[in-house]
Amino acid sequence: MLTKRQQLVKEGIQEVFNNDRINIVHLSGPPGIGKTFLVKKYLDEIINSYEDWKGYHIEGNKGDIDAYSTIIHSETSNRINENTGTNFNLGFSIPLVFSVGLTSAFKRKEIFDSKIDFFLRQLRKSSESNIVIVADSYEYWDKHSKSFIEAIISRKHLLKSKNIRLVIITNEEDRAKVTDISFKNFITSGKHYKLIAPEINELTEIISLLGYKLSLSRSELDTIMSLSGANIDFINMVVDGLYNDQQAKLYPDEKGFSINEILENRLRIFGNKEKDVNDILKASSVIDGDFNTDEVSYLCDEKYETEDLLSQSCTYLLLKKGNQFAFSNTLIQSFFYDKATETQSKFHYKYYKYLKQNRSESYSLRALHLSSANKEKIY
Repeated sequence: MLTKRQQLVKEGIQEVFNNDRINIVHLSGPPGIGKTFLVKKYLDEIINSYEDWKGYHIEGNKGDIDAYSTIIHSETSNRINENTGTNFNLGFSIPLVFSVGLTSAFKRKEIFDSKIDFFLRQLRKSSESNIVIVADSYEYWDKHSKSFIEAIISRKHLLKSKNIRLVIITNEEDRAKVTDISFKNFITSGKHYKLIAPEINELTEIISLLGYKLSLSRSELDTIMSLSGANIDFINMVVDGLYNDQQAKLYPDEKGFSINEILENRLRIFGNKEKDVNDILKASSVIDGDFNTDEVSYLCDEKYETEDLLSQSCTYLLLKKGNQFAFSNTLIQSFFYDKATETQSKFHYKYYKYLKQNRSESYSLRALHLSSANKEKIY
């Protein structure tokens, strides 16, 4: 379910896209307040309620620095998007994409880069005429993948009869700074919505939607707001921590109580598996964005029941799972990265080796991890 504020924004997006003159929505707002969640709800509704519609959700990660890495992560090439039944990365074959543009010196000149032409042709082949593309965390997209979005906007005639709608999601409000899309294009075909962080008078509604039946005083709501920073992921964790983990006795008296203490207490829930979970999450913290079981197993020398422990970490809100695993919040990732101070270099180096073996095209990302590993000049 959506909060009233999220529902209003979702309805606004729907109204905009019902108007054929506007086909771009820019949705901005702080991290963790439900931007992606409400857009996925919109995708679910149109895909399940209407024929002749297709939706794609493509999310940028901080590690997306190689050309086209946002669109064609190899580890997501065969994963299915839970919302649309379509491939998470637009369904493009990795080997096929990397062979595009390499076949002949005597071919007709493309309007765009060979791979962008290829992506546009794949969209034209779609049997559906209405297509929604959600460009999530757009500030983290690599510049080549961004040129795909620019091509859709500036060369709509190349898509012939397709009616393309774009939802661009960013954590920043300044669209000129984070979207790389011309101001002229936004003025003529774009609409901006800003989702703001929930206020304290909305906390009761949010806590109820999260599944808790609690009667809270104003001081308790103030405490939850202070600890969570109004981030919905953390509101969930704070409420779960304070009330289900019997931590309520801590917060009225201890001024130093912090989210780190909640996280430390959350680790203790794992009992005799606490050290194992701690180790795999410290290893995972060196990976920006999504990660999979194979990656984490490689970093930990396959010593643990990785899949099971990662799944349990989702149950206890440390991770979330879509097509792959990810930390519920960047602050949680930072918490485990800081705990890995003595092993950061080792994990960065092992991840460099994993990329070299399994994602040979990721030159820049490999260089980044090798550089992070070599701060002490040991490699």
